[in-house]
Amino acid sequence: MPATRCIIALSFLLLLLGDICAQGLATSNDTIFNQVDAQNQRQGHWKMRYPNGKIAYQGYFVDNKPRGLFRRYHESGIISARMMFSDCGDSTHTILYYPSGRRVAEGQHYKTHKDGKWEYYTEDQRLVLTEEYHHGEKHGQFISYYPTGEVYERVSWRNDQKHGPTTQFYQNGLIQSSALFKDGVQHGPIRVYYYSGSLRLEGEYKDGLKSGTWRVLSPE
Repeated sequence: MPATRCIIALSFLLLLLGDICAQGLATSNDTIFNQVDAQNQRQGHWKMRYPNGKIAYQGYFVDNKPRGLFRRYHESGIISARMMFSDCGDSTHTILYYPSGRRVAEGQHYKTHKDGKWEYYTEDQRLVLTEEYHHGEKHGQFISYYPTGEVYERVSWRNDQKHGPTTQFYQNGLIQSSALFKDGVQHGPIRVYYYSGSLRLEGEYKDGLKSGTWRVLSPE
């Protein structure tokens, strides 16, 4: 799915966040950039370059922590990320870009962990996935979409485990299947439907195991 490509791009973001918080690449020769204090902490405007001379990133540091707007670039010179750091430098609003310059993902970080809502896009700017996190843990709704924009699946998470309803949909908007989870384990009724909306299968899980009577129905 297109979402896979977006997630790979997001993994790259974690690496570039590490680049910003550590030395690496080549420094700029501009005298107003890349200053350190007596404790060897970065202060003020910094600019790092690729070996080919193109800017890799540029931004502002206070006591070795990034502040305000950072821009990261592909080696081609096209922007790859915009990161707006909070006043304390721990929180970041990030937009990632494809090499074409179009948005691939947008969301928040707390330190190096995803936090709050994240959205992922195809190169033609179709939304393919939304996620919700709390300090790096899956917490809230994960929603994936058909290429034509309809919701394909909604998954509820709590503390990095599936918890609550998981529902899949047909492209016509009707429910394809519904199930319940509790602390990462399937627990509760499960139902599967035909494309027409009529019930196809129903049963129940208890602590991850099938339980009770299950029914399989023919299409109407």
